[in-house]
Amino acid sequence: MKSGFIGLGNIGKPIAQCMARAGRDLSVYDLAEVPLAELKAMGAKIADSPGQMARSVHVIGICVRNDDDVHQVMSGQDGILANARTGLLVVLHSTVKLSLVKEIAAQAVKAGVRVVDGPVSRGQSVDGANFVFMLGGEPDDVAEARDFVKPATCKIVHAGPLGTGMVLKLCNNNLTYLGVVAVHDALRLAGIGGADPAALAEVISANGVGSGNMIATLSKGVTHLSGKSNGHDLPELEPLIGLAEKDLDNARALAGERGITLPSVEMTRQAIATSFRGE
Repeated sequence: MKSGFIGLGNIGKPIAQCMARAGRDLSVYDLAEVPLAELKAMGAKIADSPGQMARSVHVIGICVRNDDDVHQVMSGQDGILANARTGLLVVLHSTVKLSLVKEIAAQAVKAGVRVVDGPVSRGQSVDGANFVFMLGGEPDDVAEARDFVKPATCKIVHAGPLGTGMVLKLCNNNLTYLGVVAVHDALRLAGIGGADPAALAEVISANGVGSGNMIATLSKGVTHLSGKSNGHDLPELEPLIGLAEKDLDNARALAGERGITLPSVEMTRQAIATSFRGE
């Protein structure tokens, strides 16, 4: 099976590397030259464009940054849908709005392309593969997507019909960012109260209060806060902010479409604005 992968960032590159190490007939595409060179050294072919890739492979994974990037890759002038071979399977790993998943899938049907939403999260390593995939789609398409992502996988969850994988990812990310905000506030509280943040890490590691992600975030802040009175500025978390805002806004949009409010999402989004953005 000829495979393609578009988007070689912090998540996409290690997934593609797992596929290359497994001996896949793999083509890759990205705007950055360095990860392309790394994958080429592992035996992958470099595609000239998403469209060129779509003409030559059977399945493509997309792991680009946001909704606009997904639109460009799928529907751009030299994108996938205008060039795809009939029956191509696209597995959408990017975390985007549920409405975009449905929109892309509807466009894909007209082009003879199948879509599975397959967002991804890091998990515990199993033989070097440490990604959890949440797959939503038709059973036969999900079965094919399973084979595609298998080299990078420690766990695959079939969420249900198309779009449910993305819903699970939004839920997962809300829990993740809620934990990050709680750790940030706990570090500040420990600092102003004169407690050792390292001791807090010991406590929540032993009593089960802290998830692995919370403990890792707390550990990152311990050194930074040494000798300081509070943890208002935590640069280790800066890379998360933009992604957190995007994902939480996507969750808010889905909730709004369904006529409900999600207090934890609203609280987390506001906390990020005040604690991290200083708004």
